[in-house]
Amino acid sequence: MDDVVIGIDASTTAVKAIAFTRDGKELFQAREAYPLSNPRPGHFEQDAEHWWTALLGALKQVAEAVGAARVAAIAIAHQRETFTLIDHAAKPLIPAILWLDERARPQVIRLSAELGRETIRDWSGKPPDPTPALYAIAWLAEHQPQTLDDAAALVDVHGFFVHRLTGRLVTSTASADPLGLLDVKNGTWHPQLVEAAGLRPDQLRQLVRAQPRGLD
Repeated sequence: MDDVVIGIDASTTAVKAIAFTRDGKELFQAREAYPLSNPRPGHFEQDAEHWWTALLGALKQVAEAVGAARVAAIAIAHQRETFTLIDHAAKPLIPAILWLDERARPQVIRLSAELGRETIRDWSGKPPDPTPALYAIAWLAEHQPQTLDDAAALVDVHGFFVHRLTGRLVTSTASADPLGLLDVKNGTWHPQLVEAAGLRPDQLRQLVRAQPRGLD
């Protein structure tokens, strides 16, 4: 039987897993939902363990339907700016802060004044706005500094899944870009943006460039 690829879409509300043949024919799909928390105005959070449980549930259904031995690759798309902090055992230290969270508006104003709006845009490719994770990380540096300092790594949804699935602390430049910490000209972490967020370089994942390839 032919190999299949499982596409993962980890959105704001659910994980969807879809099995495709080499020529793009859909074979089977499964969906596992998870809750969204709004503990106070402007705060939107999720438990990253809910992502993981949903991923395992959806993958199990698809693998049983098409045959686990046929799976040649897994591709992961995700809710972009959303992130969490993990410890050395890959356990989340905080509820994940979602892309639609608006708690960091004061940090947008502060960093824009300190670094310059155009400078931030030129470095990261993104004008100052609460959506990129840069500002929510800076919020954590002000409001939960010990937790941020204790974190082994900051991970987006893609990085969280890759670490759980492979044990590697790695993500693609395409997945890291929405965090607002990337030097868009060089495809590397921008040291001044990392410092402005209140992070250490050792808390960031290895970056790899996305390179389309076949299944052979």
